[in-house]
Amino acid sequence: MKPRYVASAVIAMSVASYLDNVRGPLLPLLSRRLALPYSQSSWFFGMGNLASVVGVFALIRYSKKITDRALSLLLVALGGFSVGVLYLVTSFPAFIAVAALWGIAISLLGALGNMLMIHGTSHEERGRYFCALHMMYGFASLIAPMVVAETVNHQYRFETAAVVVLPFLVVLGIVGAGLTKNADTQNAPAAHRLTITQIWILILFSTYVAGEVLISTWMVTYLVDYKHFTMLAAASVLSWFFLAIGLSRGICFFKLPPSWEGGLMVFSILAALTGALLGRFVWPPALAVAGLVGPLFPLMMARSSRVFPAEARSLTLWILGTIQLTLMASQWLMGRVADRFGIENAYLLPNGFLLVSLAALAVYLRLEKKHLATFRA
Repeated sequence: MKPRYVASAVIAMSVASYLDNVRGPLLPLLSRRLALPYSQSSWFFGMGNLASVVGVFALIRYSKKITDRALSLLLVALGGFSVGVLYLVTSFPAFIAVAALWGIAISLLGALGNMLMIHGTSHEERGRYFCALHMMYGFASLIAPMVVAETVNHQYRFETAAVVVLPFLVVLGIVGAGLTKNADTQNAPAAHRLTITQIWILILFSTYVAGEVLISTWMVTYLVDYKHFTMLAAASVLSWFFLAIGLSRGICFFKLPPSWEGGLMVFSILAALTGALLGRFVWPPALAVAGLVGPLFPLMMARSSRVFPAEARSLTLWILGTIQLTLMASQWLMGRVADRFGIENAYLLPNGFLLVSLAALAVYLRLEKKHLATFRA
């Protein structure tokens, strides 16, 4: 293990997670300021996802030409700039421009975290450390809605909630400056042709993340606009959701028998569906239960790295890029459905994505058995 790489990965992922999930509570505040309908406000995520697709696939192409050190320092500057320009959102064009900038910064910081963890760990220990890395997603994310709520409660400008990440970006710059100055061509992702099994991995990741992200990013809007929760109460439910993600991923840091992984991933999706439906039809705070979907991402990321060790780095970036492409489409769809049928009906869309991910997981597990049998033969 390379401690400096692991530390940089954790900081990058934490900053990306915080910025990603502070957008949900900020959205209704920005929308009210600009008097935007749902179809337009959804572009805060949709344009961000579109920009993310461009950023991640550009990283795939140029990853051999840029060092971990240079990429870390570049993203520190980009992250700081993204936070500052949030104060300039006073029109819809500025709203769209900042959405794109945030999307690129968040996706590349997240990609940086994943890549540095791959570069800083051996194949044997990578699974556990991936679980720890993505556990930080839950913990960093649960802080975001509460910081926004407290900022509003104390009558500060709500943009101030984003400034919290600046000290962490400074630390990332300091730690990242000590990474290798040479291009890491050995560990850099190499292009490869995707197999049918890997395509199902992309379908699984993209639909699962679409379901999870739609639940979280629209939760505050749903609870405030339809259930008439206060901002503080809605943010509290969202924080419990992210706490469930963080704690459930924490379990995965302990070594689990490979035979348990499939069942735990199925349980994660079923728990998310249960929480989403209970929260929609029975008791709104039950939406937090959907956060038990947490183990799926790190378990599947580690599993795909283990099953396809030679393509792990390239496949990781393909996963992240496909996720952003699906998020762009799903956020656009969410806004359109909310405008036409109401946020209460649109909030059922995440369940559809989770059902697709459950089916994709079942297909993948069957294909994986055939792949491993062929590989061993």
